[in-house]
Amino acid sequence: MKKWFVVFMVFAFSASLGCFMNQVVYAKDAPKAVEPLVEKEEPKVVHKFKSMEDAQEFDKIFGEKQVSFIIIEGLHKYALQEQKNLEEIDKQIEEKFGFNMKQGKMYRLDRQKLEMLEVGDIPKQDDPGQQ
Repeated sequence: MKKWFVVFMVFAFSASLGCFMNQVVYAKDAPKAVEPLVEKEEPKVVHKFKSMEDAQEFDKIFGEKQVSFIIIEGLHKYALQEQKNLEEIDKQIEEKFGFNMKQGKMYRLDRQKLEMLEVGDIPKQDDPGQQ
């Protein structure tokens, strides 16, 4: 339940950012920042648009890309947290029972015989990018 809530929150956050991506921000409304003493290098123009319509279309697509980056970062942080949780569980099992589960192996607990059985390797999943 906790995992789905976190995933929902990440997607809700990214969706709300998508709504605000189309808002226009004017420089006169922005707070005045203190300029550092180091001179800034002028940004380099890397692309010129032929028309306002092209720029607006690009802005929409670029906004979607930014939202995807935010989602990916949120999922990455979530995966790191789950990895830490797994490490803590493995540590508890090792300390309490003296048993170390091998990564990439599948196990089954036989409650009748009070035994932990190694039942094989975790099946490899195809990379979705190769299909």
